[in-house]
Amino acid sequence: MSLGVNLSSLDLRVAYEAVQSGDPDTEWAVFTYDKGTNDLKVQAKGAGGLEELSEEFSDGRMQYAFVRVKDPNTELNKFVQINWCGDGVPEAKKGLFHTHSSAVAGFLKGTHVVISARNEADVAPDVILKRVADSSGSKYSVHREPPKRPEPIAAVGSTYKPIGTPNIAAMRANAPKDVIGKVGTAYTPARTELGNIRAPSQQPPPPTAARPVPAAASRPTPQPATAVPPPPPAASRPVPTASAPATSSAPPKPAEEDRIGPVGTAYTPVNLGPPKKLVNPFAQRQAEQLAAQKTSAPGPGAGAPKKLTWTERQALAKKQREEEEASSKAAMAGAAAAVAGAGAGV
Repeated sequence: MSLGVNLSSLDLRVAYEAVQSGDPDTEWAVFTYDKGTNDLKVQAKGAGGLEELSEEFSDGRMQYAFVRVKDPNTELNKFVQINWCGDGVPEAKKGLFHTHSSAVAGFLKGTHVVISARNEADVAPDVILKRVADSSGSKYSVHREPPKRPEPIAAVGSTYKPIGTPNIAAMRANAPKDVIGKVGTAYTPARTELGNIRAPSQQPPPPTAARPVPAAASRPTPQPATAVPPPPPAASRPVPTASAPATSSAPPKPAEEDRIGPVGTAYTPVNLGPPKKLVNPFAQRQAEQLAAQKTSAPGPGAGAPKKLTWTERQALAKKQREEEEASSKAAMAGAAAAVAGAGAGV
């Protein structure tokens, strides 16, 4: 027998859908196990409310109930699953209660509240309704209030005042004309400034007042023999004197020694001679090596070593291996003799 609960009965589906669809003849349904098996069957169903449902539970059974109740807060239908495991159920059977109740919860979809019960106090109607009310989360009473007549929506006022259609032609005729004047500038071309600097300064007009001239030192004039009356004194004429040139706002020209001369340099170009032919620095050494090879190489009649055949090379290699093995054996024998002599001396 399988340890899992069997929910394949068609009666289970019919009873579950009757409760969920709001059938007035079926408000609740109780499921229990068939005798000696894990097959679930319909034990009872009815429409007598939670009081009638609480009488269907037994201490020696594991039962599952699916009931439709009214939410006290919203007056909406809520579905409650009750997992009952009585105190008189054998311990071996109680071990399957958790697994089987989870499987039944997957079968009874749409459940809002799940209650695990062991005695009659856990399935009292007040307890079940309190659990439903606490789980709803919506404690409003709008559905119980009388309907209110909606207030009419008043027209929305406005402070806008129309100004009529503007006369664009009249507005243009009465509008003052815009007169754009010439824009002045303080710019003076550099060429004019240079000309003002280079132009000679103008001489000022002669002074109007006469400047007194100091009289020269008088000398005694010898009187002629005949007395001649002295000529009448002539009126003195003003002698114009050169006045200081008018000061100009232009800066004076620099003196000859203040002028900036060309900047000199201490660079001296390198004078390279004509290119020469490239010389190999290793040519002499290569020549010495070739000469040494020629002197050490034997002549054609000196008897060059003979090239060995494959058979001769194999024989020579075999001979070398035998010599190496003989030398290694002799070394091992010497070592053993040394160890034996040392043991005998002890």
